[in-house]
Amino acid sequence: MHNVCKSFPGVVALDDVSLELRRGEVHALIGENGAGKSTLIKILAGVYTKDKGELVLEGRRIEIESPHHAQQLGIYTIFQELATVENLSIAENMFLGRELIKSGLIDRQRQIDETEELLSDFDYHLDPCRIVGELNVAEQKMISIIKALNNEIRILVLDEPTASLTDREADILFSNVQRLRGEGAGIIYISHRLKELKQVGDRVTVLRNGTYIDTLELTKVASIDDLTPLMIGKEITNKYPKVPAPGGETVLRVTGLTRHGHFENVSFEARRGEVLGFFGLVGCGFEEILRSVFGAAPFDAGSVAVLDHGGFKPTRSFDPRSALDLKVSYIPRDRKNEGLVMSMSVKENIALASFQKFSARFFGWIKRQAVYQEVRKFIQMLGIKVADPDFHVETLSGGNQQKVVIAKALCRGGNIFLFCEPTTGIDVGTKVEIYQFFNKLTADGAAVVFVSYELPEIMGMSDRILVMYHGGIVKEFARGEATEDDVLRAAFGSTARNSADASPRQ
Repeated sequence: MHNVCKSFPGVVALDDVSLELRRGEVHALIGENGAGKSTLIKILAGVYTKDKGELVLEGRRIEIESPHHAQQLGIYTIFQELATVENLSIAENMFLGRELIKSGLIDRQRQIDETEELLSDFDYHLDPCRIVGELNVAEQKMISIIKALNNEIRILVLDEPTASLTDREADILFSNVQRLRGEGAGIIYISHRLKELKQVGDRVTVLRNGTYIDTLELTKVASIDDLTPLMIGKEITNKYPKVPAPGGETVLRVTGLTRHGHFENVSFEARRGEVLGFFGLVGCGFEEILRSVFGAAPFDAGSVAVLDHGGFKPTRSFDPRSALDLKVSYIPRDRKNEGLVMSMSVKENIALASFQKFSARFFGWIKRQAVYQEVRKFIQMLGIKVADPDFHVETLSGGNQQKVVIAKALCRGGNIFLFCEPTTGIDVGTKVEIYQFFNKLTADGAAVVFVSYELPEIMGMSDRILVMYHGGIVKEFARGEATEDDVLRAAFGSTARNSADASPRQ
């Protein structure tokens, strides 16, 4: 890709960027959110068309007209966002767009048989007839990966491929990356997990603010932390700028919460002015707990109660409105499907949950100037990089989209903030900004509850840590009380449960 340029209204996404990929190479592509990585690979994938520059494939100039055209050229991309259809089976997803036909009809049994054989080849065993929406995030991601790998690949683009994968699933991915490399394919690997790059990469290209910075041999990079200044233009001395807090009165009380098949008999409290972190392995159930606490998913037993005017008031199962009315805010992991309306503007998304406070007393008309002023305040507060609040949120980078989700929660107002994997797929600089925002929330007296699969993040930013195993809380640690090994042992189930009557989820 030579001297590629791409602009959107008010934003120069790529300015004279070049990338060279060799046969049998894993080429890492890194940069802050908004650096231009996603735009560059979407041009290669046929999602966007470039404004200037040229693409040369094996000595021949090409113009990639569509994603289908890219695949015809042997270019396959696994995007960070899930690319599965939840209400279809694994087999139907695997052959979506290239269905097997017999006598003019879809040969469903053959699709099931071939899917079962394909999963077995990858040593990944799931029932091909299972509905994808029933799978956890890691399993859905693996279905997307296996589907892409089941092709004749010349170039494979992986965008944050290991986010939410277990170690076993990541090993399956890495072994197939090595296989493709041995077969002469070129792999572009995007990840904010810088230590991972040393494990799989040969060279690394750094982008910053839509411009090319440098390409380096990874064997010559002494420390992976040496790449951070190239990405963000400055040193980061403290990756986890936690301001410890003793915690005040209890503001959230969860008692005996149960959702069959997901979690059992979960009880905990969140206190004013503290950060409460949940840690566990993929599938442990903590994402489902936060969804049920907020009311985005039902629970079968137990209760959720929030401090309100001196007393605790219960929320209703599967009713987010009751949680919102008690000033509970939820920031979901899946920002594009659950946190944002991608076809709407940044301004509309930030104000979406708060239009009632912007409506006139009579007739209910929206005070548009008041909306604009409030939105501008949050854009400035969170450092959201957007030229105009009226631009569609889909034009923003992942990190800036995450900030819009947070801004929406702040605009609504709250005393309790539930963050589900808030830094997934976000660069180190933006992570620090979000951590500093945790500090601001707790300093203002709010309670922050967050779940993450990133142990250093949990250790670095939590006042208390709750460890989950198979749908139950097995251990609680105060800040500084445990080592990473202690927390990991609990997450692997090698400690007794806090509650004798809690049983593992099968």
